[in-house]
Formats: sequence, structure tokens, C-alpha cells
Amino acid sequence: MAILNLGRGSTIDAENNGNLSVHIPGLPGISITGPGPQVNPNFSIQNFIHNLSQHNETARTDKFDVHLIPPAAVANYIGLSPKTIGLGLSLQCETSELPGRDIQMVDYVTHAFIRRVPHMNQYGQASFTFICTGDFWEKKFFDGWLDYMIPAQTGLVNYPMDANNNRNYETDINLQQYDMAGNQIYQATLIDATPVSMSPLNQSWDNDSIHRLIVNFQFRKWTTSKMSFNQATTFSSPNQQILPNAVSGIISTVASAPSSVTGDLRKLVSGG
Repeated sequence: MAILNLGRGSTIDAENNGNLSVHIPGLPGISITGPGPQVNPNFSIQNFIHNLSQHNETARTDKFDVHLIPPAAVANYIGLSPKTIGLGLSLQCETSELPGRDIQMVDYVTHAFIRRVPHMNQYGQASFTFICTGDFWEKKFFDGWLDYMIPAQTGLVNYPMDANNNRNYETDINLQQYDMAGNQIYQATLIDATPVSMSPLNQSWDNDSIHRLIVNFQFRKWTTSKMSFNQATTFSSPNQQILPNAVSGIISTVASAPSSVTGDLRKLVSGG
């Protein structure tokens, strides 16, 4: 028997003979007798429920938190402690999003066929919604962060690194996803994140709803605990690796790759 928990006490029990038992709190049990196991396993509710039960059921959108600690220079500019700011933003972050990722491909022609290979990573933005408090401290904080990057008074852009190579206004943002029991199941870190836009806050006499501030961040890249820094890229089944030279950026071979692979790569790098 496979049991699927739908939350709020609702469950579906699927037996091997195709019988279903649906339980909804406050309502009498409902039993539905099916025609037996499906011939095609893709249409089997038992297989579907069994698959979910093997992976801790389902992940929920409300089981998350955000750790956003601003750079010390920004906190000093505003006059607040970085830890105090980070705790407040974590508690007031109402909506977050795990980042996406695209890989741009480059085309080259060989023997009248187009072959596409990975060219570069492309990242979008991450959006966060913060509940506004009665003293508007979070609004003032993000006003200050943006103003520290480009002061409204002068319009002169502040350099992202100081003389000691410390980040002036970039920071890392940690995003956690938890299961129903509160165990962390996923973690992503936005590297060198900076706020780039802030939503307007509407004021109106016809409602007294809570202000919510939406802030969009751009970032250089994002990583997870499952990602390890490794320059090696496999191009063929014998695990021939092509490594970029850290100094020159020129592609060099660590192992003897097949001539067709290295020849195509030389053409790709040289633009031929």
C-alpha cells in the first residue's frame, strides 16, 4: 500500500489491486474501487504515489528562508549592524525564488552539419518581497544601499571594490529550502549580489493593506552545495579533459584527446 499525504490531514491510500481510499478531515471516508492495475505503468496511480513516497513526498513553497547580510561598508553608511539587518530581512522576507540558469550555445559547421557546444553561463535576476514595518527601516535601508552604489546627489558611481579588495556593495545571499520536518534539502548562494531595482509603494485612501517592498538583485553567478569548482570538461567517453589555462585563457589538452575533437576546438577558438 502506498500513502500520499496531501497536507492538512488529507491522504490518499492506493492498494495494489487498484482500490483507492480518500480521507479528508471532517468528511466521511470515501472509497473508490478501480478496475485493477493499469496495463500501462505510466497511467498507474499506484506507481505515481509510490514514486513520491520514495522521495519524501513533495516540496512546499512556504518552507524556505533567506540569509542576506549586507556588506560592512553599506551597513556603516546606513548606520546599522550587518547582523541586525540580516536577521530583520530574513524574518520579513515574504517571497523568494531559487535562481534559474541558462547556457548560451555557440554554433559551428562541420561537414555541412551544425554542431552546438556550450559557450557561457547566463544568469537572470532574483526577486525578493519584504514586509514593511511601522518605522520603514527596510525601505530606508534599501534606499541607502542603492544610494551608496550611485549617490543621487552626485551621480558618481562607487567602485565595487575598495583599496583592500573588499567588496563595497556586493554580497552573497544564501537561500534555503526545507522539507515538512524542517530539514534542509537544498541550498543556493547568489555570488556578488547587488540590488538593481526597487518597486514603488502605492499609497491609497481606499485600503489599509500592508506595504510590501519588492527588490530585484543581479548577481555574478550562483552555486549550490552539490556544485564543486572544477575546470575539467569532458569531451569524449574516454574522459579526455580539456582545461583552460588560468593565465592565458588558451585551451590546452591534459590528455591526448581524439584529433577530431581537438581540431574542432582549435577551429572554434580561432573563429574558423
